[in-house]
Amino acid sequence: MALLDAALRQGRAKGGGDRYRFDEVPVIPTPVPSRAPFVLAVASPDSARLAARHGLPVLLSPVTDLPTKRAVLDAHAETAAEHGHQLDPRDNIDSSYFAVAEDTATARDLLTEGITELTLRAAQEGTPLLERPKPTPAQARDEAAQLADCHIAGDVRECRRLLAQRREALGIGRILLMPEGAGSREAALRTIRAAGEVFALF
Repeated sequence: MALLDAALRQGRAKGGGDRYRFDEVPVIPTPVPSRAPFVLAVASPDSARLAARHGLPVLLSPVTDLPTKRAVLDAHAETAAEHGHQLDPRDNIDSSYFAVAEDTATARDLLTEGITELTLRAAQEGTPLLERPKPTPAQARDEAAQLADCHIAGDVRECRRLLAQRREALGIGRILLMPEGAGSREAALRTIRAAGEVFALF
């Protein structure tokens, strides 16, 4: 991560560590200078502190609740200050699965079913970093249902309320919304079309 960070900030890269060793080379195409070249996806205070030590903003996990996200951001800000970095909280990004329906109960059901399918597919096709038993369909559904409060789901006005709540509670500048959590292609497209109504109310 430090190698990538330096390369994107300076436009040149040199591998002098234990793992990567190579002569200095230019990065092509030349990076455009910015406040931070990338963000680090985090799900815990420890990973947020790692980002902060390098002066990087964070992308918050979609499967953690607001109090946990707030704690992660607090750890990030504290560590950044300790290391002399002045980071704008608005450079941090939240993420959430997203479903819009006629009513909140239906939207939450869509996300529960959709995330269950995503979990089962990932267990079948992916290679986990940490070995763990593959979940059964019932276990995947129970886990998805327990995470329902972590997501943006509801009718247009409820989604607007939840988005405003996040922006106020977290102080982030952007939210990555993932409609694929709504399950079927039709439900995802319906959510994308309805998103315009949600954003129009801001």
